[in-house]
Amino acid sequence: MNSPRRYRGFLPKSTTAVYGSLVERRSREYYIYTDEHEFVRISNRHICLFTGLKDIHGTELYEEDMVRRLPGNQLYQIQYHHAGFWLVSKWQSAPISESMLLEKIEEVHI
Repeated sequence: MNSPRRYRGFLPKSTTAVYGSLVERRSREYYIYTDEHEFVRISNRHICLFTGLKDIHGTELYEEDMVRRLPGNQLYQIQYHHAGFWLVSKWQSAPISESMLLEKIEEVHI
């Protein structure tokens, strides 16, 4: 599974997401180079890499996204480990494969 270099970041002190193809670091500040060819400063707390996969509704999946693996109801967080993306929960973890059916969960408070 090849992952394009696409990232999601959030504006400082905001929940507004910014998407782009390049993350650039300058003087401990992070930027995303957007599809509109602009550098946008983002918070360094949550810089998430695109997995190269979409969920069953066509939504792009990034690191730190909460997903449900279908069939079933168990929730997982996507994390990058050992040169690949994994589904991680309190009870188990598994590498993501393209054949998995995943559904992104928008807001989960655990």
